[in-house]
Amino acid sequence: LNPKDFQSTRLQEAYLPLVYMFNNFNIFTFLFGYGPKGMQYIGTFLEYTGKFKGMSYPFEGGTSHVILVDFFVDYGLVGFFMCISLFCLLYKFAKTVYRKMNTRFLYVLLINLIINCLYTSDYASPRFTVILLIFISLYRVSKKTE
Repeated sequence: LNPKDFQSTRLQEAYLPLVYMFNNFNIFTFLFGYGPKGMQYIGTFLEYTGKFKGMSYPFEGGTSHVILVDFFVDYGLVGFFMCISLFCLLYKFAKTVYRKMNTRFLYVLLINLIINCLYTSDYASPRFTVILLIFISLYRVSKKTE
């Protein structure tokens, strides 16, 4: 794929950091990433491709707006798999709560969380933290009802 094929800067924000990570392959940064604010660091090396031929401008975003891309750039494959593991754990919590309390509320919250994390990176926001606290609280309540 060529970044010129993407007319949207939002798509380029997710695509260009991945291309940079794979083109500038270093085993350490591939496994552990560039650390917090890694997107801002690699953003100094990236340029958006404009809609018109020959037009480009600097990559100024501190985020790709996709949680998996952000975690991959910031924390490498380790962070990427930890993020996937978090969603798997939340699915396990939702499944347990559904079996014990017969409510699909956590399933709906999980779907909402996954969809939001695919187009906005709100994992550092209070909303994300509150949703995690709801998951943990309902899971603990369902465990006590045994």
